[in-house]
Amino acid sequence: MIVPKYLWILIFWVGCSLTSWAHGLNAEQQFEFARACYQAGDLKQAVYEYKRFLFFFPQDQKSTCAVYNLAMLYFNLGQFNKALEYFNKLKQPQQTHFMIARTLKKLKRPWEAVDYLEQVATSDPELKDQAFLTIAWLLLDQAAEKQTYHPADFSRAYNYLTAISVSNRKEWHLTALLSSLDKPDFNSKNPVTAGLLSVLPGGGYLYTGRYHDALIAFLFNAGWMLAAGMSFDQQNHALGGLICLVGTGFYSGSIYGSVNSAYKFNRQAKHTFMKQLKANTHFFVSHNPDELCWGMSFQF
Repeated sequence: MIVPKYLWILIFWVGCSLTSWAHGLNAEQQFEFARACYQAGDLKQAVYEYKRFLFFFPQDQKSTCAVYNLAMLYFNLGQFNKALEYFNKLKQPQQTHFMIARTLKKLKRPWEAVDYLEQVATSDPELKDQAFLTIAWLLLDQAAEKQTYHPADFSRAYNYLTAISVSNRKEWHLTALLSSLDKPDFNSKNPVTAGLLSVLPGGGYLYTGRYHDALIAFLFNAGWMLAAGMSFDQQNHALGGLICLVGTGFYSGSIYGSVNSAYKFNRQAKHTFMKQLKANTHFFVSHNPDELCWGMSFQF
């Protein structure tokens, strides 16, 4: 006789339950052991123990906390898809909005995080300001990853910050942040300009502040041009043509390198700018494995 699949599941569940009863396992002990593993830094064991707790005691009052802790454990383990799965299981989503946004960002889905937080701001006025601040930082992070600078990259973040209530702007010390975003204090280099200036060997590097590279590019290109000219003057056309062929490759490379140096300059300038902003304003979600909780902290 073939035993139905669901019957095997029932037999397994009953067997596990009897084993649990035989060893005197109760919900409080199991939860405390899972929490102890979490606090000791044994994250994989903590995952196993919290899952065990949920299997044996799914109706316990601490089951919501266990689900939240599992989501945080998966997040800390870098398993962001699993973390998102458990965050979405919670019956009190207001506790997890900002962690869901962070998880989506880790999954390289920042625009989904922005859309999600916009919905949060619309549906829950009490979380509107926190949602707008988080969106602003998401947009700033996206802007910092781009190779070129555009004023619009920071203007959207600025608009979200100005939508935060005046009282919270004062409490969170956002005045300096708004001032910095209103007129970003860093120079940017135009890659097109760098390329055009490279018509004169080394000009593009000089424009982006790479003086050593500018000198090398100028001397090297001037050297092959001089050598080619001398070869043609001596009626050695074959050698002159070969030098021109090889030298043209280096000349083109100098132009490409100058354009690329402008992109690198802009990335470094934005990185420094963002680093200064984050050094002054911190925003994060804290977590206590003892209970389902989240916290926000700002420091200026």
